[in-house]
Amino acid sequence: MALIAVVAIHTEPFHRSRPASASWQLAGHVIQQCASFAVPFFFLAAGFLLSERMGSHAPGAVWQRYVRRLALLLGAWTLVNGCFQGNWLFHVWQAGSVKPLLWNALAIPSFAVHRPDLFLFRTSATPLWFLVSLIWAVSVLALLVRLGLARAWMAAIAALSYLAALAMGAYAVPIGSATTAQLLEHRGPFIATAFVLAGHALARSPPRRMGAVAALGLPLALMFVETTLLSALHGEAFRERPYLLATLPLSVAVLAVARQRPNFGAGTPLPALGRMSMGIYLMHIPVIGALTPARLAVDSAAWELGFVAWVMVISGVLVRGALKAPVLRRFVV
Repeated sequence: MALIAVVAIHTEPFHRSRPASASWQLAGHVIQQCASFAVPFFFLAAGFLLSERMGSHAPGAVWQRYVRRLALLLGAWTLVNGCFQGNWLFHVWQAGSVKPLLWNALAIPSFAVHRPDLFLFRTSATPLWFLVSLIWAVSVLALLVRLGLARAWMAAIAALSYLAALAMGAYAVPIGSATTAQLLEHRGPFIATAFVLAGHALARSPPRRMGAVAALGLPLALMFVETTLLSALHGEAFRERPYLLATLPLSVAVLAVARQRPNFGAGTPLPALGRMSMGIYLMHIPVIGALTPARLAVDSAAWELGFVAWVMVISGVLVRGALKAPVLRRFVV
């Protein structure tokens, strides 16, 4: 479900192709705000699951294996996303050859030289910030576990890291014509460290028995109140903001509900999609680029939402095919 939310964030229903009427813009922002729990949840889950592994194995060995896999994925998909960026299929069709893909590939080193700040945090595509930041956060976690730092201290570091991220994001302080968000544009490592450490700190806490509506309702309501107040403060109509004060309790609540219901979705396609979540996350950006011309050709509310499903299905089919090929499998899991 978090993966579907991520795809919805990147496909941006009602923001890319429909007329910019106030009602459709509001609908798009509401969808984006509801989906904003997804990436924090993935970081939380990583910290939660790694806590179990590091508790039964040497932290250094767990770190080495985990980061080696992430680094392989990052290197491979830096090249893939660098080649298959933007409306790549349309450009290939126009050129009548794969030369546009070659030009895209040759532009990667140039981009790294001219914008090392951007390349350092997201390499050749913005969604890859997740891998970069996860490597950073897992490295911090392994170091703190190796030092024997108490979980309470880890929770405190997580809180400070998240406050730093908020100070560079939704709560950025104006500095002349710039803001701290612009000066430190990519807050991924702060976000990732906060949620990975929080997930680790939560790993030993027993799951509480409470209904999903009760667990999720209050933080979700607080998130929309916070977004509304921030939008009003900036003199804007309601506009989603990805990381807020309420995002942390909401993501923790989602993790708590997931722990209570480990068999949720059994008998549906959701578990299969979940097992392919990393591959689909990496694959869906080139898929969006390939399908963008078809999306722009249709002006329909149903198509805006259906486009999310199409991206999921096509990405899932491609990842499933890669899983069957031993030479490709390592690049999607």
